[in-house]
Amino acid sequence: MNELDDIKENEDRILKLSQDLPVIKSSWKKKQSEKKINALEFGQETAIMNYLEKDDEAYRKKLNENFDLLINDNIEFIVTQESGNPFSSYSKELYGEISSNGCLYFETRKTNFVYASFQAGFFPLSYVGLINYFGETSVIVEKKGFKFFGSRVPTRYKGSIDEDGNVYFKTSESYWEGGGYYFVNHIIADPFSDQLKREKFIENRIDLKGRIQLFRRSMVK
Repeated sequence: MNELDDIKENEDRILKLSQDLPVIKSSWKKKQSEKKINALEFGQETAIMNYLEKDDEAYRKKLNENFDLLINDNIEFIVTQESGNPFSSYSKELYGEISSNGCLYFETRKTNFVYASFQAGFFPLSYVGLINYFGETSVIVEKKGFKFFGSRVPTRYKGSIDEDGNVYFKTSESYWEGGGYYFVNHIIADPFSDQLKREKFIENRIDLKGRIQLFRRSMVK
């Protein structure tokens, strides 16, 4: 079975599960079926993206243009929300996405776990990760600092995105916090610093996602 046959078979499975969902009486079984559909949907989107990247020149051209539009070596990341937790002192992993307004929003996905009180002194110095041509990104803490008393809570970062979609940012401003149990929860950034680039990226993304949906519809004819 080739790659295209696998995509077609998976699309048929998603369609059948979705059609059967309304008649499932048990709430537990319905929830399990929804989880399965979501997992299949994610895998299907990834498989179709990989297929189009290799076999559709127009798709490939648009995605490469979006990577080029994201290149920026002077991005300011601003903290918009903090959280407190007696068992955490910094964000280990953040997930981000470029919204329809062209801004990149990050939200903490995972924090460290403080086993002993001295661990509350750890704080983040920099993050690294990847961003794709849709603007979906995930970063993890790269370097940490430590204070014996209290901790530092970042308020701003400076960073960059390169031609391969590598994301990097380091703390440029922070404040001392006596307890050490506050961490960053939300961050906003403008990855483009240019309105024309922002608009072109969003336009390309709409087109790319439209091509994926068109391809999926062609699988169920």
